[in-house]
Amino acid sequence: MRSNHPPGRGRDRQDRKGTRNDRSAQSFDKSAKRAGGHKRPENRTRPEGHKRPEKFKRPEKPLKPGFQASHKSVPNKVYESPLRARPVAAKPVSVAPTPGPESAPLPDARPPGRPSGRGGHFTPTEVWLYGHHAVVAALANQERRVLRLLATPEAMEKLRADATVPQGVLTRATVVGRPEIDKAVGEHAVHQGVAMFTRPIDHHLEDVLAIAEARESCCVVMLDQVSDPHNVGAIIRSAAALDASAVITLDRRAAAETGALAKSASGALDRIAFVQITNLARTIAVLKEHNFWVVGLEADGEKTLSNIDLKGRIAFVLGTEGEGLRRLVRESCDLIARLPITAAAESLNVSNAAAVALYERRRQIDGG
Repeated sequence: MRSNHPPGRGRDRQDRKGTRNDRSAQSFDKSAKRAGGHKRPENRTRPEGHKRPEKFKRPEKPLKPGFQASHKSVPNKVYESPLRARPVAAKPVSVAPTPGPESAPLPDARPPGRPSGRGGHFTPTEVWLYGHHAVVAALANQERRVLRLLATPEAMEKLRADATVPQGVLTRATVVGRPEIDKAVGEHAVHQGVAMFTRPIDHHLEDVLAIAEARESCCVVMLDQVSDPHNVGAIIRSAAALDASAVITLDRRAAAETGALAKSASGALDRIAFVQITNLARTIAVLKEHNFWVVGLEADGEKTLSNIDLKGRIAFVLGTEGEGLRRLVRESCDLIARLPITAAAESLNVSNAAAVALYERRRQIDGG
């Protein structure tokens, strides 16, 4: 007898079980009548050897690629469990022989890189440098390894006429048309008919400290998350022109060594150290231990640069135009200075600000 209570309330477990069995039996009987009058057996256990009627057989599902048939058709001797089939080991794939240097395709304009932290940027393992000045400086740098050198006939003549270029390395150059160089470095790159495939030079902070020990006066420029390669390249160019020893930047959320950066540096990338570090605040602490005076540049600085002695070991720290220096970096500086500009502009471009700071230091050293 059914309970008067709503389903799920006031009914014991046996009543619920009985009701479910009644409903399933009624459903089975209806479907059996439609299928030809097959009646529900009194219990669910089939006699040994009994097979499901053809009408009620489940359709066989196709096997997934790489899997054996079930244990009933193909015994699996490796795995003892017969519950599911195991994947078959893939056959070795034959690899075509690697093409020689004559037939090798040009490396892509965006070479593969290794990840460099949480910022999404990468440090390239190989890079195309392009532009006459950038390539000439790279060829003259003994630390550079030339992987490929492409040049148009006109550009090759200029390289042969340049006394700073080791002529021996030009024997490895490939004379091509401009479309081949466009394909290598990108069609919008201003390559001037010459491009060089190489690896970035691995400079370290220790190299900068060694330079400082050997010089009476030393200057470095530190960049806090400056990510535009044209700005960073311009800063490297100014640093080399105004006697700085290194440009230090982050290895994430910052510009890496690329063709665009090298082109903007106009050869200076191979004349001073370009160092990528993980933590700017910790690097500032190391420089302080080696007697560097660390000056951050901000619009609200305490003093103007002309009122600060910049003749010794100096590290200038610059941030992005929008956000400036991050809090911890700013607090790590010995002093925050400003550049005197009029109210007509809120700030200077970071590469221009770096050039002004480097010039003021050079002016003080020269006694101007």
